[in-house]
Amino acid sequence: MVEGLSKRIAGDWAELSEPSLSLSGILDYCGFSPEDLAGIARGVTSTVEGGVIEYKESLLVPLFGLLEEMKYKNIGFDALAAQNAEIDKLLFVTLVQRLYASGRVVSPEEHRSTHTEEQGPLDLKEILSDVMARIKAEPSLKSNNAVKLILTQLAIYQRERETMEKLKPNIKDAQKANAFRKNFAETFQKISGTIRKYYAEFIAGQTAEARQHTRVALDRIPLRGLLSLFTKQVREFLRIRSTISFAVEGKYKVREICVHILNEKETFFSLLDQEEASYRKLEKEAAGKIPELSLRSLFAAEIGFHTAKFVENDAASRAADNT
Repeated sequence: MVEGLSKRIAGDWAELSEPSLSLSGILDYCGFSPEDLAGIARGVTSTVEGGVIEYKESLLVPLFGLLEEMKYKNIGFDALAAQNAEIDKLLFVTLVQRLYASGRVVSPEEHRSTHTEEQGPLDLKEILSDVMARIKAEPSLKSNNAVKLILTQLAIYQRERETMEKLKPNIKDAQKANAFRKNFAETFQKISGTIRKYYAEFIAGQTAEARQHTRVALDRIPLRGLLSLFTKQVREFLRIRSTISFAVEGKYKVREICVHILNEKETFFSLLDQEEASYRKLEKEAAGKIPELSLRSLFAAEIGFHTAKFVENDAASRAADNT
């Protein structure tokens, strides 16, 4: 192993020890923005039969595709570093699973806002793009109350912007022009805050609905036996991130370090195979008590619910700030 790498891996594991004991600690550690959380909520709940395992695989596959490319050509540090953001999502999902397995069921009180002054607002273009994509995939969403409110506010936003552009050339006085810009800026800010609030409610509603379809009291399922597996997954996924960070920051023996990770590809994916096998065993044991149990789907719904809840609270916090 390259000198200093083992120390980095051990240090990163020690740093995660305390934050991993609660959902709020995990989120603080990962440093997710509301956009990140909304993306995780969408990603994990949009999986079909594969559930949470499918989502985790979707984060690992691109990484190893990039590492494979490194064997034959130079890859920019930015592309490599960007994979750590995906590994953070993988860590987050697995850490939440580990919380459940350890018996630390997440309480509603932990759903505090992630809003800070440094974080940018949810982008309106992204919101519109996501809403329209969902409507295209499921036309019945047009009748969803939150969607109708979002589209109404977007129409108001567009109308106000057109009015501003039409009136702006007629205002010659500098003082009046400043007041004009300020008034419209406040209007746009208020509309934007309202749109974000409705969007957060929409996302929360969608994930809650998905959760309802698979909702099973997790305390009825003996998840404790999965704790060692989830802990091992966290260790190994964190090792990937630590290794990539070490290589990118040091810019030394990058190819050698990354190829070493690539050579362990089967080891990392086998952890997901073990997770699948464990789920099947638990589902078989619970068949008489909980029919049609799918732990893959259940975990996906639970994680989607919690991430969406944080987005909802964050949007509510932003809306309150704008009033």
